[in-house]
Amino acid sequence: MADPIDPVVDVALISPNSYLSLTPNNYNIDFLKFRCKHQIVFEILSRHLLCRALTATVEVPVIYLQQVWHTIKYISDKRNKIEKLEAFVDTIPLALTTNSLLLLLNLPDAIFYDRATFKPEIPYDQLLREVHALGYDGSLTKVTAFNRRHLLPIWFTFFIILNCCLSSNTKYIDQCSTTFLCIFHGVTYHRQNFIPYMRFLQLAIDQLMTSNSQIPRRRSHQVCTSHKMRLIVNEPKDNPNLHPIPIPNTLLAYARPTTPSVEFHRNIIDQQASVVRPAPAGPTHGAQPERR
Repeated sequence: MADPIDPVVDVALISPNSYLSLTPNNYNIDFLKFRCKHQIVFEILSRHLLCRALTATVEVPVIYLQQVWHTIKYISDKRNKIEKLEAFVDTIPLALTTNSLLLLLNLPDAIFYDRATFKPEIPYDQLLREVHALGYDGSLTKVTAFNRRHLLPIWFTFFIILNCCLSSNTKYIDQCSTTFLCIFHGVTYHRQNFIPYMRFLQLAIDQLMTSNSQIPRRRSHQVCTSHKMRLIVNEPKDNPNLHPIPIPNTLLAYARPTTPSVEFHRNIIDQQASVVRPAPAGPTHGAQPERR
């Protein structure tokens, strides 16, 4: 049964004059309908640790989303090692911490790790150097100079998906921040020392509503629906002058090993390994007699 709308009660939560624009951002991806040029990207991300963060979506009343944005506060207590965001859903407090977000997104070891176990972002120069090494056709001396169009097509596809789904950006062309470039770097290099602090307020609100039956469902109210990402257009062409690093085995390990795209990229790794394999050290025809 739909809950009746009571304007007086609604205004007590948040005035309509305080509503913010719901500009599409933080897209989710449907891997059953998603299409892209590089199948290997689909194979990896659909089984990656970030899969839920890329795909999870739920509808919640718009009024609760607006209320959270209106009441949210950052709380830091260094003495007691407390760092969190607090807001309200109806009359129930909502707390968001690093650990609660990890649990919400099914990221590994969320129960066993606290904030202190995560290392800080990598040095700035190393970040730029290693992103460039992926296959970047241009100079990359600072993050503000980063342009996704200079990435090798396969890394371009990775970046577009992650940037649209794991950030609050509203357009594909939004400028990349240092924090997000660290997230992109962490995924591509399979680093576990970064925290993808993603804005999945709808999931957090739904979780709170599920665990607190006293929060009205407001089924007659307008709901907020996530926008899906289904197609990547204008993917750049391969640059024959670039010599990027291959997709690491640690990243390929997420995909099903028997798929043609995975086998293709593993062959590339094997071919490159055979080229740089050093010659065996020491004598090759047995020990030589000692000269006197």
